[in-house]
Amino acid sequence: GPLLRVERIAADLQVSGLLRRAWRLRELEIDGPSIRARVLADGTPALADLFESPPGDETKSRDSRLPRLIVDRFVLRAGRVEFVDESRTPRFVQTLEPLDLEIRDLTTLPDEEGDHAVTIGLGESSLLRWAGKQTIDPLHLEGRVEVTGIPLERVGEYAAPDSPLAVFGGRADVGLAYDVR
Repeated sequence: GPLLRVERIAADLQVSGLLRRAWRLRELEIDGPSIRARVLADGTPALADLFESPPGDETKSRDSRLPRLIVDRFVLRAGRVEFVDESRTPRFVQTLEPLDLEIRDLTTLPDEEGDHAVTIGLGESSLLRWAGKQTIDPLHLEGRVEVTGIPLERVGEYAAPDSPLAVFGGRADVGLAYDVR
């Protein structure tokens, strides 16, 4: 199946960014993205070979700074991520949907701040909510993450598949505030 699929991308490029020597998007919307992440039977990610340099390839070092970018509003709607781990027996499959994300004032300009709010459906009954503020240069993230309705049986299947201890039910809620610099 496809690795990445997107139903619609819409971008509104603004000339006003030129005054700040940056690319400026008033809005960037992505609808219906679908990603399939696989771990192969040998434990390597399915895409690992895409990131390896060919033997003898002497690539020139590039400027590692982020491009100057301002996105006033970034929205991702109805996203879906399928995770497949084929290094386990039986293989483990988990779908995360719906994935909805909204970020305001995303910028890579030094010392400028923005807000973000993320909601991700984790299976049938679990939900991840993440909200806070971010500065990219220098990196500073602060906010709160909450995961509700975590099915303990599913966690046990992945974390300890061969354990003699079996979890047959139960749910957990977890929340934490963070401040990363």
